[in-house]
Amino acid sequence: MTWMLTRNGAAVDLKFMAANTISALDIAASLAHVNRFVGHASRAYSVAEHSLHVVTVMERELGVTDPGALFAGLLHDAHEAYTGDLHTPMKQLLGPVWHDHERRIQHQVLRRFGALRHYLRNRIAIKLADLTMLATERRDLMPGGGPAWESLEGIDPLPHFKLRELGAMEAVDWRDAFFERFAELNQAAQE
Repeated sequence: MTWMLTRNGAAVDLKFMAANTISALDIAASLAHVNRFVGHASRAYSVAEHSLHVVTVMERELGVTDPGALFAGLLHDAHEAYTGDLHTPMKQLLGPVWHDHERRIQHQVLRRFGALRHYLRNRIAIKLADLTMLATERRDLMPGGGPAWESLEGIDPLPHFKLRELGAMEAVDWRDAFFERFAELNQAAQE
């Protein structure tokens, strides 16, 4: 079996994903419930919240104004609605098999919403915003100490982001915020 049933009733075949089974509503709902860091953060911290922060970093810190680039930034982890958020140590342990499937599914999701071209053009800015948020998440939401995270070498957390203070929203709020931003950026990217 290579298919899964989504929250809204779509049967998505992960091996042969049909575009009409990939839904923004499913993505928003799922990502709002998928916890980063396998749930080991000091508070519930979803992929939806992370994705919204990545867009904020792209806009405010990197000066990105192109709606297509911002839309691609919002969707950079949208595939995790179908794959889950597998943490980096496990991805490294699984190696190319996981990476190949993850990239294929990510590209199918991005293609579904017309964002693949924008993602490929802006992947450096998206990755920088993603890593900047990762550094900020580690500072604010993970326990101190432990070995350095190699991927964060040379990346500083944002001094003005205080993620512990943003924890008052529930999953439904992050779902709605993600979907609203999705609709706004999708429309702007199409113009």
